[in-house]
Amino acid sequence: SRHPFQRLVSAFLDFKERPSTRMAKGSFTSFLTSSVLKNNPSCIGGGCVGITNHHWRPIDTSCSFCALNFTVLSSMETFAEDFTCISSRFGIPTVPEAKRVRGGSKIKELTSKFFADVPEHVKEKLKRIYRLDLAMFGYEANI
Repeated sequence: SRHPFQRLVSAFLDFKERPSTRMAKGSFTSFLTSSVLKNNPSCIGGGCVGITNHHWRPIDTSCSFCALNFTVLSSMETFAEDFTCISSRFGIPTVPEAKRVRGGSKIKELTSKFFADVPEHVKEKLKRIYRLDLAMFGYEANI
């Protein structure tokens, strides 16, 4: 997993670079309200529902994690270390491959910048949607 609000900024930056999509043609707040919040169900008490865009899908709709017995959880902040440990258990190469992550080492600053103008009611909706992501990985909800 990766901090959900950083994933949102990364997706927004990625979509802005693609001429083939209209998803990020407006402001970041517009992107949040018209794309992310438009249809984003969440799993409550088991029985996951709906599938949303994989760029910003909450952890509880990514799979039926409530029905699986996970033995390992990893976060993007410790991905290289986690990947090395997990892959060594299975005898696979221990060099992780990075894929289309926008923002790089400046993602925290970019996230703060992009969320600065987002109305509080939009932030509260996002916090509700991503409450399990925030809780499971100990991420801060203050944006």
